[in-house]
Amino acid sequence: MFRDLFNEFDGFKCCDERSVIDLWPIQRTIKEKHLAKIIDGKQYHPIGDLLIDSDFVMCCLERQSEPVFLLYDEWKMASTAEKFFEKLVSGAFDPVSPRSP
Repeated sequence: MFRDLFNEFDGFKCCDERSVIDLWPIQRTIKEKHLAKIIDGKQYHPIGDLLIDSDFVMCCLERQSEPVFLLYDEWKMASTAEKFFEKLVSGAFDPVSPRSP
């Protein structure tokens, strides 16, 4: 899924104004690899940012069935990559509203 996504789009040309999430091109993802985290034996990589580097969108590039979350806030944005992209496309993210755990 991620390979297809990067092959097709390679990030946004600009951020999604409804959610203020910016997905990065592969070169920025590689540049920011120092932000990667290992959690429960799975490596999560930053693939974008929220509010111009206020926080980073993290996902497991090897397993799309893992959650997508914000690095510092630890907000689980979606339970899987597929659900994350469904929410993103529909404009379902509001970074200002209270979040459910």
